[in-house]
Amino acid sequence: MITIYVLGALQSAVWFFVTPHVCKYIWPRLFGQHQAEVAELLLWCGLLPYFVLYLVVVALPPYYLNWGFFEQYKVSDEEWPWRSMHKEVRDSFWKTARSSLVLDVFYLSVFPLIAWVKIVAFGSVMFDTTEDWPTYSESAFQIMSFVVLHEMMFYWIHRASHPKSGSCVNSRVNDIDIALRHCSSSSQAFHNFPSLYKYHKIHHQYKQNNVLASQHFSVVDFFFSIAFPSIACTIIVRPHSVCLLQAALWLITANLDDHLGYAFPWSPVRWFPFAATTEAHEFHHRCNIGCFSSKLNLDAVFGTDGQGRLKQEKD
Repeated sequence: MITIYVLGALQSAVWFFVTPHVCKYIWPRLFGQHQAEVAELLLWCGLLPYFVLYLVVVALPPYYLNWGFFEQYKVSDEEWPWRSMHKEVRDSFWKTARSSLVLDVFYLSVFPLIAWVKIVAFGSVMFDTTEDWPTYSESAFQIMSFVVLHEMMFYWIHRASHPKSGSCVNSRVNDIDIALRHCSSSSQAFHNFPSLYKYHKIHHQYKQNNVLASQHFSVVDFFFSIAFPSIACTIIVRPHSVCLLQAALWLITANLDDHLGYAFPWSPVRWFPFAATTEAHEFHHRCNIGCFSSKLNLDAVFGTDGQGRLKQEKD
């Protein structure tokens, strides 16, 4: 098992150490003939093929193949809804899935427009030459600042978008009571905004996670919890363009990995100690309470780790 976790760490090492060298070589060829504003827009647009590639090559095959090797890492004990013996369950899933695909296309189309508005209003992070290319220490600081700030924003927006009470689906007796008891009243106080939850509950149409849930949001929820943290972090941190690329790749991977429904130990975004887990987000979708983190385990810091506390008490 340790060897498999090392594979995740190696992927992260390639992302951090190799990506900048490759980018430094191709940056002038990709962006050298463009103004800084156009160059940054092209950089944002370049993230879209990565999203589609990850979806098609990494995320979807395990569902289709249904191999025992992959299924041993499946988080939920429930069968996949598209394999259900009940027609109404299958029909309900495919109806939601079609909606998810439409939303995917819409958000992939509209995000470059949001990025362009940011560029016009706040300027570009692109640079004309590679002479000011960041060192590894500078890259580490900028990427960590971006990811930590993004996770803080996402955590509190996500937490604010939930009611105080949850409703476990297919849970064991008293599971939700245990989770609620450990998510103290003080930690619950912030996330009681029905006006936000009516938009966020669209995301919770998936009670069992699969990768299509990763972009299954209402328009309002997408702007608040997905687009806003990314744009705000770019404005505040103002990372070098290659650091922006690396941070964005990490965030996209973590978002998709969060909703796979599989807890693959070789994941490049889950191998380190303070990472949020796929199991926690599965619990969040099932019980609609606690576990608001996506990339870093802020639930452990702010006392909203309902799934972890539940497991501790049951053990």
